[in-house]
Amino acid sequence: MIDRAGFLAGLRRRPYDRVTFNCWHAASLIQRALFGRALPLVAIDGMGFQDRVEAFRSHPERRAWREIPEPVDGAFVLMGRARGREHHCGVWLAEGGGRIWHGDTPHGVIDDSPLELAQSRRFLLSYHAPA
Repeated sequence: MIDRAGFLAGLRRRPYDRVTFNCWHAASLIQRALFGRALPLVAIDGMGFQDRVEAFRSHPERRAWREIPEPVDGAFVLMGRARGREHHCGVWLAEGGGRIWHGDTPHGVIDDSPLELAQSRRFLLSYHAPA
């Protein structure tokens, strides 16, 4: 059994890199380490915005998850400024009253509340659980 607090402390502020450690890499690492879910690579490395949106929309892994109305521990979170235009992802964890762990620049891996992401970035959030 993994020490969850220790894992998250070690992950916090891990540097973001568009190619070697982007938001998908961070979310995949959290899913694998904390929930035993191996996610396939979504090749968003260095993609432009439109290509990233399409990669999130059309990747076959999306069919392995179902949208849920409220987050649960380990929910995969898709984020974008419009439905169907998601271009960022993270994982909702129950710690701290519910925080979304995600990787971005310039912060690296951080945790934000859903409200913070909705207000500061104007993200619409959708939560997903394994189908």
